[in-house]
Amino acid sequence: MIDFYGLPTPNCWKVTIALEEMALDYTYTRVDIGQGDQFEEGFARINPLRKVPVIVDRDPADAGEPLCIVESAAILVYLAEKTGRLFPSELRARSEVLQWLMWDASNVGEAHSTRLAFIAEPGSPGAVTKEGAAPVFAAAEYMAGKIRHLYEQLNDRLAGREYLGDEYSIADIAAWCHIVSHRVYAVSDGLESYPNLLRWYRALRARPALRRGFDLDLEIFEKIPADFRQNLRDE
Repeated sequence: MIDFYGLPTPNCWKVTIALEEMALDYTYTRVDIGQGDQFEEGFARINPLRKVPVIVDRDPADAGEPLCIVESAAILVYLAEKTGRLFPSELRARSEVLQWLMWDASNVGEAHSTRLAFIAEPGSPGAVTKEGAAPVFAAAEYMAGKIRHLYEQLNDRLAGREYLGDEYSIADIAAWCHIVSHRVYAVSDGLESYPNLLRWYRALRARPALRRGFDLDLEIFEKIPADFRQNLRDE
């Protein structure tokens, strides 16, 4: 059994989608970072870094004590190695998947969250500005250019191929979970300028297991403004 701690965000969607795709049994505990749940003593004991996502594997391969894993990319690799799924064993194919997984971890999330921080209205989801502070438009445009470049890289990689690697993998899951919220960041025309990326995005969205992981804990969105929720989930 896997205990999963998180909430519906791109990095946490990576984990819930992987858990569903790999058909693993898991429990879900919401850690609402907007309410400060990550600073509560009980969660801090699980992850002293006080961030999500986190998993605790109660049945690790070494038959030892429950094993805690943090950081979304590390969790994806751990789950893939545990199940032997979505991570090829052949050297060159495995290397390609690992490279694209690290490309996502190193580039994609940070660019998107920074862009949102600079454009979000004070007090809205993703904002770092305090009430009355003005968004930094020059910085926002700089980050928009970085995101468009990332989309171009994905579009080029997906030319003539279905997935980032030879087959559907944890690298696809990781990248998809940021692309799904592309409307939040206001940098594209709904991906129409990136036809290969758009085809891949739609094909993955149609996967039943991906949808199950993506739809976990929809109740939390009742507290979020409808327009932000619709853009976050591309509804």
